Amino acid sequence: MTNWNISIFNFLHSFSGQSVWGDKVISFCAQYLGWFVVASLIVCLVIYSRRPRRVRKLFDAFVIAGVAWGIAASLKYLIYSPRPFEMAIKVRSLFITGGGEAFPSGHTTFFTALGLALWRYDRRLSVFVIVCALVISITRIIAGVHWPIDVVGGWLVAILVVLIMVITRKVLKRR
Repeated sequence: MTNWNISIFNFLHSFSGQSVWGDKVISFCAQYLGWFVVASLIVCLVIYSRRPRRVRKLFDAFVIAGVAWGIAASLKYLIYSPRPFEMAIKVRSLFITGGGEAFPSGHTTFFTALGLALWRYDRRLSVFVIVCALVISITRIIAGVHWPIDVVGGWLVAILVVLIMVITRKVLKRR
C-alpha cells in the first residue's frame, strides 16, 4: 500500500465518527445516493417517453454503465484487494460490505461511467450524475469501505469503457 493512498485514506476517514448525524449522512451517500440517482433517471425516462431518441440515449448510457460495472466486477475477482476495515485494525467502518474485493470501486465505476456517457446527450443531467458519483466515491472512502486507489481505479475503468464504447460506436456508424 502506497504512502499517498494511506495518507489520503486517513485524512478522509477522519471525518467519520465525528457525529451520529454526520455518520448517517455519510452512510446514506455511500450506500443509497446511487439509488436516488437511478430513480431520478427513471423519472427522466418517463418525462422523455414522448421523445424516443432521448429514451434511447438514456438507455444507451445505462448499458455503457452496466458494461463498465461488469468489467469492474470482473477485475475484483482477478485482483485481490482487501478493504480498509479488513486490513487496518484502527479502521471503524460505518457499514460492512464485501470482502477482499475492493479494487476497483464498483459504485464509482458505474456512476462515473453513467455520468460520462450522458455528457453528449444531456449535459445538465450528466453534471448531476458526475457530482453524485464524486460524492458517492468520497463518502465510500470516508465510511472506511474503500481505499483512494479503489476509487481512482473505478474512475479509470469508467473513462476507458466510455471512450472505447464511443469510439466503437463512431467506427460502426461509418460502415
